[in-house]
Amino acid sequence: MSESKKYRSRQSLADAWQNTFEASERTKKASDISWIVWLCENPDSPLAFHGAASLYNHDHIHLILGRCLDKKDEAFVIGFTMGNDSKTTGLEVVLFKFISFFLYPQAYRFDREHLRIFDLGFQYGRSRKFKGINSFDFSKIDHRVKLSRLRRFFDISDEILNEMNRRIQSVKGSA
Repeated sequence: MSESKKYRSRQSLADAWQNTFEASERTKKASDISWIVWLCENPDSPLAFHGAASLYNHDHIHLILGRCLDKKDEAFVIGFTMGNDSKTTGLEVVLFKFISFFLYPQAYRFDREHLRIFDLGFQYGRSRKFKGINSFDFSKIDHRVKLSRLRRFFDISDEILNEMNRRIQSVKGSA
């Protein structure tokens, strides 16, 4: 495991939040989200896909999965949350891929590489014993808890995340 991933695993959730979101110019507010992204990915939308998470939960899931904020990371996190929701159907996956590939605004649009990374996230989310991470109430936990403890709680392995990072890197340019 890389030194940065080891460090992140030992970080508290609060420290990871500050280092990732408060230090980033790319952090999104709800008002920044495109209407079609909101429609598909926000649990308050009447048309949201299974696995949809509030922005607050989505950001926490980024940290737990050790993902940053670029499109590859978004693809993995969305794939993970959809896969981790036992109600997600194959039709929803096909529809989401179509919409994110053809209809999302350019800033959010996935290309083939992103869709392969989405699939990696989906498969990993589907394989976890803990289901429904998208609906977990992160506001009720002590944010001083270490990421490694949260990962154990959600049945997420640092070793497998490290393997996912290698697989994500190998997807790049393999089209």
